[in-house]
Amino acid sequence: CQELRVQVWAGSTPENVRSRALLWQLLLSCLPQDKILWEETLSKWRTDYAEIVREISKHPADSAPDGDHPLSLEQDSHWAHFFNMREAEKLIDLDVKRTHPAISEFRRLEGPMHRILLAYSLKHQEIGYRQGMNELLAPLIYIYSEVPGIKPIDAEADAYHSLATVMKEMSRYYTPSLAELHKELDLLDDTLRLRDPELHRYLTSLSIQPQLYGTRWIRLWLTQEFSLQQTLILWDSILSVHPRMPWIRSICSSMVVAVRDKLLGADFNTAAQTLLRYSNNNVDVELVLKLAHAFRTGSSIQEIMSRR
Repeated sequence: CQELRVQVWAGSTPENVRSRALLWQLLLSCLPQDKILWEETLSKWRTDYAEIVREISKHPADSAPDGDHPLSLEQDSHWAHFFNMREAEKLIDLDVKRTHPAISEFRRLEGPMHRILLAYSLKHQEIGYRQGMNELLAPLIYIYSEVPGIKPIDAEADAYHSLATVMKEMSRYYTPSLAELHKELDLLDDTLRLRDPELHRYLTSLSIQPQLYGTRWIRLWLTQEFSLQQTLILWDSILSVHPRMPWIRSICSSMVVAVRDKLLGADFNTAAQTLLRYSNNNVDVELVLKLAHAFRTGSSIQEIMSRR
């Protein structure tokens, strides 16, 4: 698997959606390296997901023990948990409807996304559902549901399992305190300072820090900054490394450098909007990845920028 990670990190891209779905499951370590175990592994987590979906559909009137009632404030009350889940469901419903509104495939995927996020909230009550998780789910459910011949419920189960794996690494950035997120933003600021001191000084003079634009970039793995097809290429690279956050920071700093000509000399509003509405810059993700690789290897970026 390490050889596969190196190949993908170096720029090798999947030939088709089936290959990408398999690649992502391997890179996330959802599937074992031994191919003989794949079918057994898939069957187990798909069965587990079906049980979670059944659990979601249970009503406390049918399952609550004697003494439990709708006004109970006990932490383990079936009724209290039921009402908490209904509140989460309202937020999930709103966010799912906002996910890639211009892409018709996501209207078909609203039901599966809703169940997956509700299932995650049920099985991870210490985190629950947080806004932004729908954006992390979107590339996963899109890829798995496009695999030729796959049953919709199997694609749903695969996406759930992959999201749960991603959130093992990302849950720390979704806590109410946001302390871990602030640490990452400080590290992103240090990364940009080292890689483009001139640009960093100028943005600092405008009081533009990563806290302004980087929160969404980090928490959503850049799903809002590029087209969906470009995001899939970007995720190939992100998933190929572990731990992933240092590479994400490298990519983020490269994104800023990629629009340095628009930032240097700009006033606060122009510079801020350039970063906050990054997708409007129409930056090619291949350029961003080339810059990130150049930074990691110590190569010069001038030639890369001149060939844009």
